[in-house]
Amino acid sequence: LVLGWTLTTLKRVDIAWDGRSIWFFHARMLLGGRDTFLAQAHAFQFSHPDYPPLIPAVVSFGWGLGKAIDYRQGQLSVAALTACATVLTGIAMARALAASRWLAPVVAAVCVGLCYGVWDAYATNGYVDPLTAALFLAAAVYGLLAPPGGQQVRLAIALAVLASAVKNEGLVFSLIVLVLVAVRQVLDRKSTRLNSSHANISY
Repeated sequence: LVLGWTLTTLKRVDIAWDGRSIWFFHARMLLGGRDTFLAQAHAFQFSHPDYPPLIPAVVSFGWGLGKAIDYRQGQLSVAALTACATVLTGIAMARALAASRWLAPVVAAVCVGLCYGVWDAYATNGYVDPLTAALFLAAAVYGLLAPPGGQQVRLAIALAVLASAVKNEGLVFSLIVLVLVAVRQVLDRKSTRLNSSHANISY
């Protein structure tokens, strides 16, 4: 219900500058093929041709399936990805707080509502900054706040890599998270060994 409420801005075909001039523009060039993108990218420096191709690739793939360039479809695709990443952040927070079976949905819903409250229309108008932020937050929560474990670490690494593949700025945040996750793992192992040693001495 919370997610549905936050996506009500999709009723408006409101595509911002970044959506049109960067992500959807890159998608158009990708749709023309690799050679088209490489041949034209240098002439459109305003469009940041150095940005990762993940989002344009997803959008252009949808256009290819529909056999038409449709900015509205691109807007919906980016909004859907952002929504999925935001819900994942809410789930990660519920796990980090060790919420009960009944409290977990409430924690996740509050987290999703707060995220969309901050992002507002930017979550649905073609910007990918909220998507990058959601992936980064989920990676940080799984890697730094959730109970330590192999599954959480793997999720944190995967989400950090995804964040870096969405936008260049995501790479910096992802590297910070990965370093902190590595430090936490080292400290947890040292703590485990120390507790084991104390237990053996006591025994």
